[in-house]
Amino acid sequence: MAMLYVTEQGSRIVREGYALAVWKGQERLFLQPMATLEGLVLFGRVELSNAVVGILGRYGIPCAFVSSDGRFKAALVGEPGKNVLLRQRQYELASDPRFRLDFARRLVTAKVQNTVRLLQKRGFDAQGVLGERLHNLKRSIRGVQNLDQIRGLEGSFAALYFSHFATLLKNPMGFARREKHPPKDPINILLSLGYTLLFNTVFAFVCGRGLDPHRGFYHDLSYGHPALVSDLTEEFRAPIVDGLVLTLVNREQIRPEHFAKEEGRMRLSRDALRTFVTAFEARLNTVVQTGSGRMPFRRIIQEQVQEFCRSLARRGEYRPFIYR
Repeated sequence: MAMLYVTEQGSRIVREGYALAVWKGQERLFLQPMATLEGLVLFGRVELSNAVVGILGRYGIPCAFVSSDGRFKAALVGEPGKNVLLRQRQYELASDPRFRLDFARRLVTAKVQNTVRLLQKRGFDAQGVLGERLHNLKRSIRGVQNLDQIRGLEGSFAALYFSHFATLLKNPMGFARREKHPPKDPINILLSLGYTLLFNTVFAFVCGRGLDPHRGFYHDLSYGHPALVSDLTEEFRAPIVDGLVLTLVNREQIRPEHFAKEEGRMRLSRDALRTFVTAFEARLNTVVQTGSGRMPFRRIIQEQVQEFCRSLARRGEYRPFIYR
């Protein structure tokens, strides 16, 4: 299965038999069989024909619309899956404070552990002062009694982590801390773009299982926000996106000249956007070790969505992905 990313501005997607074709003017740029399509991500000015909208809705294939520089704008989602009992259990347990707290503890603990593991893989000394502070934060999560406390500890951890992120980069390109709305420097732009692509990947699997993407357990309910997708994205941020940004920058595949200010905002060039999207897809197909064997990140994400479904069914603990 594959995600189709369309970055060519002014292109149009039409249906051709059992495939989707990407056209620009009189030139067909790409043909994607429907049988192997798990979702679409459209950057900027890309059009869909009515026939494509209809077939995506019929088969429940999600389509995300993002700005030309990768900011999430909207999503097209088909009819919810037929597993009404699964969603009923989701709503029931989303109102259970004990289940939500246990889920959040496990989720954020895994996020911290996976982030520390990434640092170790990049040569970070986990026995130093910073490493001790990170491990202390991880231990503190186990004793919290409400979601707000967990969010506070996660925020402290993120601030500490990103305050040292630049030391892992050969060229930090002005990065000092995480800034999201809007990202103001090249590294923040790459991180935000990567998180958007990861979010869309998780979104596709969540919808594919028939879950309600908007009813989360850790992230607060917010009108129009797919909170469950945000929940299940957390454990993959560092292993997939942060690691990818470090690799692309340190190998100089993306460099300062790939960024320019337009209308007062820093933007990534079209060629660098394609480089990043291609590298992101390759990262999803990278095989890593898990507790049950070796498999690509894409399959691991799919397995974790299924694991979440199992945790709902057994009303028991969620077993997050641990990066090794």
